[in-house]
Amino acid sequence: MGNYATLPTDDADLENTYSAGDVTDVESVNSVMVAQIATDQYAIHQYKENVGSATSATITWEGQTDFDPADSTVYLQIYNRNTTSWETVDSDSTSSIDTNFILTFYISSLTNYKDGSNAVASRVYQQSLATASASLSPSSSISPSVSPSSSISPSVSPSASTSPSLSPSSSISPSLSPSSSISPSLSPSSSLSPSSSASPSVSPSVSYVEATGGTVTYITGYTVHTFTTSDDFVVSVGGEIEYLVVAGGGGTKNNNASEGGGGAGGMLTGSTTVSADTHSIIVGAGGLGYYRATSSSGAGTGSNGDDSSLGSYVTATGGGVAGASGGSGGGASVYSSSVGSHGTGTVGQGYDGGTGALSRRSGGGGGAGAAGATSPTSNYGGVGGVGVQSSINGTATYYAGGGGASGYTSAGAAAGGLGGGAPGRYGSVTSAQNGTSNTGGGGGGASAATVGYSGSGGSGVVIIRYVS
Repeated sequence: MGNYATLPTDDADLENTYSAGDVTDVESVNSVMVAQIATDQYAIHQYKENVGSATSATITWEGQTDFDPADSTVYLQIYNRNTTSWETVDSDSTSSIDTNFILTFYISSLTNYKDGSNAVASRVYQQSLATASASLSPSSSISPSVSPSSSISPSVSPSASTSPSLSPSSSISPSLSPSSSISPSLSPSSSLSPSSSASPSVSPSVSYVEATGGTVTYITGYTVHTFTTSDDFVVSVGGEIEYLVVAGGGGTKNNNASEGGGGAGGMLTGSTTVSADTHSIIVGAGGLGYYRATSSSGAGTGSNGDDSSLGSYVTATGGGVAGASGGSGGGASVYSSSVGSHGTGTVGQGYDGGTGALSRRSGGGGGAGAAGATSPTSNYGGVGGVGVQSSINGTATYYAGGGGASGYTSAGAAAGGLGGGAPGRYGSVTSAQNGTSNTGGGGGGASAATVGYSGSGGSGVVIIRYVS
């Protein structure tokens, strides 16, 4: 905020910053305000708010002035980055002095208003006359109040009643920052509420999603819910969320052939708007390998991974067992004189399993980032397809890697794909042939696994985050 002889033409930071005490004073709509004084100048409160991936928003500013709007209009403006100019979107010239009033505007498209960091700049200002000072004060959720004053001061005043100033009146959102502020958390700015928000009436802050469910953690700017098992996502205040949904990885066959790797669970990322409701979160289990009780038991095929879902909004498809289609396809198994089928992946979720080739070159399971491979070397298995990296929980992690194929020699067992895909094995399987839990990794193929399970897929995961 600040007082200026002429209105700034850009959205560069202003001269004054709200202190921690000022922020506390404007956290709720009441009589405590933070004032900006101007004499024969413009009293300005300027704000910047990160709106994330929102495509539309509502700006709402609430405050009061002790300088009659009938003599000098109070304006709400938004900065257009395409035209590099300020646009007036609302004004008030009729409200009484020392009385809260609201300026608001709905932006149907934020395309021309976001900067490279998805921040939108807005400001509220009033020009004082030469005979008096203007004090514009946002009260708790940002409300400007202009009041005449004999003093010429850019200082922050805790109350609009003691000095003419521009001060915010309604609650302050941590993500709203006055452009002059060092920290975006210190900003009683105009309320930029993403239109997807369930409660845009809270001014001037974004109406954040409020929810419970899963394991809740906090990273800079976000609340994160991680579901490693099925549960409910209970939303009390709806709004926009980001998500990662990974299904269970596919299992494998149990045979004396060169076995293919299991396909990774389907992986989906994106954003959506959730309603205030209870949304069922399903975390898909990994598909099992095939179980042989004794060395004389018949050979067989395991199972696909189970689907994972976020309510009715998003469903990721379970990974294919070796040779079968799924979120990502399972790799082909190869016999002494024939090549089995390979599975195909689901478009947008994962890739195909390796095709395999004669000379016992079994195919790796497909991953979310690439198809499973087929080795050029006889008796060697193909590596599993790589997964995809996500930092939705604040840590860069790969998910949904395909399982490695077994080959038909101990040296020919292939590695699993980055993202929880298990390696293949020639001989009896161990737990290492199971895809990593909560990554959706495919199971590792196993050749000559005469007793027990062949490789199973890793379970899936659902991670949700929203601005906080």
